[in-house]
Order: sequence, then structure tokens, then C-alpha cells
Amino acid sequence: RPRLELPLADADRSEIGRLWPFNRVRPNGYVCIHPGAQLRSRRWPVDRFAAVADGLAADGFTIVLTGTAGEAALGEQLRSSMKAPAVDFIGHTNLWTLAALIENARLLVCNDTGVSHIAAALGTPSVVVSMGSDVARWAPMDARRHRVLWHDLPCRPCAHESCPSAHECALAIHPQKVLSEARQHLSEQGEPEWIPPLPPQANACASSPGMCTATISTT
Repeated sequence: RPRLELPLADADRSEIGRLWPFNRVRPNGYVCIHPGAQLRSRRWPVDRFAAVADGLAADGFTIVLTGTAGEAALGEQLRSSMKAPAVDFIGHTNLWTLAALIENARLLVCNDTGVSHIAAALGTPSVVVSMGSDVARWAPMDARRHRVLWHDLPCRPCAHESCPSAHECALAIHPQKVLSEARQHLSEQGEPEWIPPLPPQANACASSPGMCTATISTT
């Protein structure tokens, strides 16, 4: 069957290395959390993303937040809801550097939005919370690598900007279910492959105060 492709250049990977030169040498690797989506009806509640992120952080994974500059307020809500620290890349990437960041992630946890297709194109495992969309049409084809969680309702599919009801399709997906799926996915991968570190360079955590909510050691 045909598959998505996203041709990354070494320059894209180098730019992520410049912004965050230690991203490839964390012992357990990192998980990307992407809380945004264009339609509010397609967004899983932020406090639920926070619960999943805190659970994975407790398991020893570095949490990396991704999103567009327009989703900065959403990212701030997520950071405020989390107990664990996170590295915040929201608004600090373009399409290509976001893809380079996702390429080396152990896992992406996201809504059913464009970033899930980036993960599919790159082969990065993902757990996708789907609200409103036609799952049969839009879910990634590799169901083993990309696990879509959704709740069937008579009103699906829909394209409402904001849910006119009680957002039942979102609230039916509990954080523990997403966390359990993420943990199972990660355990099936085994130990991450060690990648030699990039040469030390100035990074955005130091040059852009507020970007990183944690100081992460490279040792």
C-alpha cells in the first residue's frame, strides 16, 4: 500500500541539535506531547494531557511539548497543569524542525491532527486521541505503530469548531487509558538506540529564557 513520506534534510536535524543539543542522548529518550489541533472540538482536555505527561515523566522519560506559536497559551495551560518539568518547543519550530524533533522521539502523544501524519510519515510510534473525525478514513494505516483511541457516537464525524454538546467523544477517553497505551507501546520498543551526541553548541534553553521549563543534564 502507498505510504506517507516526509523528506527531511540534515540541515533540519542540525537545527534541532543547535536548539537542544542534548536531545538525542537522554537515557530513556523523550516523548513529544502535542496538545493542539486547529478545531477546539478536536482537542483532548489539557489536564488529561498533563496527567499522561506526568505519568511518562515519572517513568523516566523527558517530556517535550510541541505546537505552533498560535498554541502558546495552550502550552502554558499544559505546563501549569503538569507537576513534572518539560522542555517547551511550542512556537520554536517550523514544519521541518518539528518533524526532525518527532523523528527521534520514542513516542508522540497527540490529537487527531496534522502532526499525527508527520509521525506516520517518519515511522515514529504514536498514540492518537481522536475526536470528531472519521477514524476509518483518517487514522494512520499502520495500526500497530500508530494507536488511535476513540469513542463512537452517532454525531461522528463532525466538523464543529466547538462541540455543541458536552464533548462526550473527548471525555470518554480517560487519561489512564492513554497512559496505559503509551506505556505498552514504549515497552514493546525495548531499549532506545544510543546516538552519539552532537558537538556542544549554544542552545535555545540558554539563549531564549522561558523556552525550557527544566534544565536537563547531558550526563
